[in-house]
Amino acid sequence: MKYFAYGSNMDMDDLLQWCDRNGLHLSEMVLKATAYIDNFRLSFNYYSKERKGGAANIMSGSDFLETNARTYGLLYEIDNKTREIIRKKEGFPDHYGEIVVCAQTTGGITFKAMTYKVQEKREYESHQKPTDYYMNLIISNARKNHFPQDYVSFLENIVRQVK
Repeated sequence: MKYFAYGSNMDMDDLLQWCDRNGLHLSEMVLKATAYIDNFRLSFNYYSKERKGGAANIMSGSDFLETNARTYGLLYEIDNKTREIIRKKEGFPDHYGEIVVCAQTTGGITFKAMTYKVQEKREYESHQKPTDYYMNLIISNARKNHFPQDYVSFLENIVRQVK
């Protein structure tokens, strides 16, 4: 199945470290393409106790009264075992829920893909400042995977925790 990752799950080293800490092993997670989903805006309106700061979420464009909202990420092919591991990492179904989105590759091919969105009861109305470490995971993967420069700049300007 196709999986659209837009936050720290884009970073394979971070994901593998989490798996190691929890005695889990990914079975199949193959990067297919850089992709984006329209009508969703990246938000940090969720507080992660594990990350000790804001964590990525997606909000529909209508939630922001905004048109042309777009979130970039990575499209993976995963199997059911890996899906179960990602579910555990995301605190499914209590913290994040699964939704189906239309992910378009930068090459113009559209796929239905599964991704995770924070459960409404867990969303804050205000920005939850992410840590530098967490944001650097996202930004380094955005650069490595050739996200558009305006999106990288958007990421770089997200308000973070003060050291």
